[in-house]
Amino acid sequence: MNISLLIPCKVKDVVWLSSTVFKVVFDPKTKFKYQAGQFVSVAIPTHRERPLHEWHSYTLACPYETAETNGYEIYVRYISGGMASEYLSFLRKGDEFTITSPHGDFRFVPPSTDKDVVFIATTSGIASIKAIVESEEFQKNKPARTYLLLGTRNEEESLFTSYFEKLGLRVIPAVTKPKILTFGFWGRVTDFLERGVFPWNAKNADYYVVGNPKMVKRVLYQLNLLQKVDRKSIFIENIISQFSFEKESTEAEVHELVPFKKSA
Repeated sequence: MNISLLIPCKVKDVVWLSSTVFKVVFDPKTKFKYQAGQFVSVAIPTHRERPLHEWHSYTLACPYETAETNGYEIYVRYISGGMASEYLSFLRKGDEFTITSPHGDFRFVPPSTDKDVVFIATTSGIASIKAIVESEEFQKNKPARTYLLLGTRNEEESLFTSYFEKLGLRVIPAVTKPKILTFGFWGRVTDFLERGVFPWNAKNADYYVVGNPKMVKRVLYQLNLLQKVDRKSIFIENIISQFSFEKESTEAEVHELVPFKKSA
């Protein structure tokens, strides 16, 4: 791994947001600036002779202007037995851990005045959206219409739904295992897109897609190849955007793209 800078950090708090998601609030020994949407890699001890650590990436969940005062944040989805999430869940106030300096090109680009903005995310990608929407850049260049298509397993994982709505976003929950059948759309975000009927102007919108690699690739296929959305209007995490996705690509070729390692 190419590490530009290692930064020691001290935990301020660990807060559970649901039964499966928690946030780690911390202060770095050396404060650093970053763009909303960027990520850091966290050193996770392996308890092996080699390697001593594995690096797992997490998006910073608040904009720099907030982090500077209230602390930096990452969101973690807890997976029983997952080395990274187990380690981070046991951190307590005053504990120390190490991260890299921020990376990534996933950020908000102010749209033209007549364009809708559509965020498409799963639970694992909500930190990016939260940081972007809270950022000064977004607040100063608020689109006329902003949508959030949020994929979760159940209502409990639909984090910040009311919070995003208060900020002016129209939230569309896509829930695969709802406890209340009338809550949102029943299915995955890709099932919602498969219908081809949207509350936004499909071809006159900017899309920000973040989630697990399989979901991101499927959404790219649906938007770019099926809905004929201009590829320049689709923004994705940098690790995925390294791969070409031309209009001539087939669905089979999309699924051959090498996925990046997502943190547990």
